[in-house]
Amino acid sequence: MFQAALLQRWNLPSFMCAFCPFIHVLSITVSVFTLTAIAVDRRQAILNPFAARTSKTQCLCVIALIWIAGLVLSSPMAYAQRVVFVSEDWPFCLNVNLSNNVMLVYRALLVVVQYVIPLSIMTWAYSGIGFALWGSSAPGNAQSQRDLNLMRNKKREKFKQEFKMRLDFMAGKRRLTRDLSAFSSGRFEWRTNHVNTHERNLKHSSIVTNDTPLILTPDA
Repeated sequence: MFQAALLQRWNLPSFMCAFCPFIHVLSITVSVFTLTAIAVDRRQAILNPFAARTSKTQCLCVIALIWIAGLVLSSPMAYAQRVVFVSEDWPFCLNVNLSNNVMLVYRALLVVVQYVIPLSIMTWAYSGIGFALWGSSAPGNAQSQRDLNLMRNKKREKFKQEFKMRLDFMAGKRRLTRDLSAFSSGRFEWRTNHVNTHERNLKHSSIVTNDTPLILTPDA
């Protein structure tokens, strides 16, 4: 169709005159209806997550209905378009089988069905999704917050354990230092008492030796 509009003549085979507009309308209709069905399915999945999911049979039925609707809406193009020779050497693809008024109504119907209705449905679907999700927190954010709380609690418990271990270490070190000091003081007192006792014994022995008279026995 682009080359016909550019060259102002139809250079393709005659059957392509009806086939190209038919495929053009069919592709647009199927694409728009598919996007509309996806929007409705997304709204249902987000706003009613616990509802029953769409089954494969339902999906196949929806796809079949979309293609049937596309074939019905595009069939007038296949019926209307034909190759017409404007002059002997100037073929052109034009509407032959439908009147201008019918084609005008048909094109207006295509605008409503392909643009107005799908746009309204998709606006309704995505607006509902946007309002539902506005200001709400995603499940991943809640889980991340929970993980942050758990990590914070673990760090707090670890800090408490380390602080307690340091206190126990300082208390043990203080107790050990006190015990060593007590042991050292006791040992020094023991040595002092032992030395004093030994000195007293020595003094007593010398006194006894000096005061005792010498006795000579006959054997001496």
